[in-house]
Amino acid sequence: MSDALDRYIQAGEGMSVEFKRCGSQPGQDTFETICSFANRQGGSVLLGVRDDGTVEGVLEVSALSIERNISNVISNPNLFNVSPLVEFERLRDADGRLVIRVWVPMGPSLYMNI
Repeated sequence: MSDALDRYIQAGEGMSVEFKRCGSQPGQDTFETICSFANRQGGSVLLGVRDDGTVEGVLEVSALSIERNISNVISNPNLFNVSPLVEFERLRDADGRLVIRVWVPMGPSLYMNI
């Protein structure tokens, strides 16, 4: 497991870390978490990790599509009043399973997922 991924898993979910299962596309709860982190002190969403810290991973072939979907949704003025910033990082566990870290910094606006 990468050192960064291992630290996130060991620390568990909290005020600035959320684990999310993710199939071929992120769920609505992922966007709610992005909005929440942008309105607070920022945080990381780990896609491909169950609530109990079990790494399921995301499919390699879906990774770019997932990242693009998140970028498109948060940039859509019909879905977000202001686009929060996000950065993506791809992490792997010891078995090679891919986890996408979505880092959301604290933003200067009040963000709403419409």
